[in-house]
Amino acid sequence: MTARAALAAALLLALPGLAAAERAGEAIRVQAESFQKEGFAGYAMRRGSEVIQNATLYTKTYGTMEVALDDGTELLVGPSSSIVIDSYVYDPEGGAVGMSLAKGALRVISGRLKKDESEFRTAVANIGVRGTQFWLDVDTPGLTRLWVDEGSVIARPVDSNEVFIFEEPVYAECTRTTCRETWPPPRPLVYPIDPTARR
Repeated sequence: MTARAALAAALLLALPGLAAAERAGEAIRVQAESFQKEGFAGYAMRRGSEVIQNATLYTKTYGTMEVALDDGTELLVGPSSSIVIDSYVYDPEGGAVGMSLAKGALRVISGRLKKDESEFRTAVANIGVRGTQFWLDVDTPGLTRLWVDEGSVIARPVDSNEVFIFEEPVYAECTRTTCRETWPPPRPLVYPIDPTARR
């Protein structure tokens, strides 16, 4: 083995994430301006592109992306949005996901997610699922907006020990210390996905 090959092998052993990225699902419908970034490298997503744990999924102004996780959970990433699948484990009993929404809007239709092992995180609140279809939006500073269409969710503000349960149909807003139901604003904007785009 040459010195260069030995160095490359040592690096792969020291940094397992470089050796094999772990799959979480795949893109099933993609509009232009939709990307995935692993480390410093970003690339355009296409239908069938693998979605990788710890990579950043992001869209620009006119981007929209629909992703299917391996347990059947569907994620719709709205325009000008950014999410990271921090952890994902799938086995015959279902999937467990930890995901962060840093920017924009995300719709979740839960598949076979394990309810007590899955969480969607924002800067102000963490959201648990209970057989659910819901929207999250974090574009208002200091606020997580939440529309529950089916099922229920559990919201935990990051600076409070209180737990809030919201059952369909409901709109709620969370800050770092509390959550409350209120009158719903319009849903997040999503551009129609061209079924022929990014084949």
